[in-house]
Amino acid sequence: MLSDYERQYYYPQQKRSALLRANGFEKAIELSQWKKRVAHEWPELRVEKVVAPSVIVSLSPWAISMRLQSTSTLENLPLRMWA
Repeated sequence: MLSDYERQYYYPQQKRSALLRANGFEKAIELSQWKKRVAHEWPELRVEKVVAPSVIVSLSPWAISMRLQSTSTLENLPLRMWA
């Protein structure tokens, strides 16, 4: 159980932390600036299309889960900064 936690959470976070700290926190600063621009432009967000597949991913007494695909536009901002 502890090894699952390490593999799923600790090690990926350790890699992300190293990436954000590298080169004088270059990626951390870039990410912070991007988040500020997104927050400023957020009122202009337009969801243009949502596609809901006919396949339900999980069903429980409390919730239905399915994967959605959407097309959104936020002028002058890339919505996907990290691969």
